[in-house]
Amino acid sequence: MRFRFAMAPEANINKCLGSRVEKLCKIEALVIDEVTWLRKHGIHTSLNFYPLQESEAKKMLLLFLDLTEEAIILYDKNQFLEKTLMELKARLLSRGARRILTDKGNWYWDLKPDYKFGDLVEI
Repeated sequence: MRFRFAMAPEANINKCLGSRVEKLCKIEALVIDEVTWLRKHGIHTSLNFYPLQESEAKKMLLLFLDLTEEAIILYDKNQFLEKTLMELKARLLSRGARRILTDKGNWYWDLKPDYKFGDLVEI
């Protein structure tokens, strides 16, 4: 099992992505013992931080595909990320897109089940 934790963008976060990630690494250090304990007990999980600003988030739709299925949002000022993911999920459902699980436990996205050669695939 893997959980993806997402942090919604907000305008007053530092402009530099590196400084945003650096701040979040401190949080990861605080929970590393719990994550290690979970892994030792067969729960394979990890933390994934996405400290994006709104302008960055609007360009990251492929990253958000999996988040529509399994994100646990820890902080989401003004519900920006929640709304973004719900809108994306609605678009995926309306187009018949689906996440296909393979026998080996991996998955891929079929974004256009009725695809024909030359078709444009839009999200």
